[in-house]
Amino acid sequence: MEALQELFGVDTPSEAIYWAIAVLSSSVLGIQTLLSLVGLDLDIDLDFDIGGDDVTLSAVLTFLGMGSWSAILFKNQTDMGEGGVLLTSLIAGIVGFTSVVFLINKMKNLENSGNVEIKNAIGKVAEVYLGIPESRTGEGQVQLLVQGRLVIFDALTDGKKIETGQEVIVYDVEEGKLLVELYNNKELTSAKVLD
Repeated sequence: MEALQELFGVDTPSEAIYWAIAVLSSSVLGIQTLLSLVGLDLDIDLDFDIGGDDVTLSAVLTFLGMGSWSAILFKNQTDMGEGGVLLTSLIAGIVGFTSVVFLINKMKNLENSGNVEIKNAIGKVAEVYLGIPESRTGEGQVQLLVQGRLVIFDALTDGKKIETGQEVIVYDVEEGKLLVELYNNKELTSAKVLD
């Protein structure tokens, strides 16, 4: 421990540990970032997740780096005791860790195919884009948000004609077309959507 204290020029063993963790985690994270800029992805998915979000090596390194650098800062710039420094560094590390896990998982969602699944429209409210003839005598079109995208689908209704601009609810999908009915008919809607 004395060797680390001498190496970093600090007085206490805790400061030497903070410096060692800070330098090591920052170096690995920096190397990992530089390598990713040239196309080498060395971010490893670890074998556990938090609330369905994957935890990566970058997230753990961020926890260690932010925690240790904040410990160094609070140790040198405040009159906090060891307990206060440790608590604030843990909080800073957790904030960094959570942010990285959130951002990496959001970026992974961007890698998905991007195809909109029509079945995800069931139960959603849509606006009629092109009038829908009554009793499935023809097709109309509706626009709605599905998977975060504004999309237009062909639609049929079993009821009366539905004019452009009216709100409808999607209760089923049949042969690639949405089955819809007027949104203000709530009793019938809930029964059909639950089927």
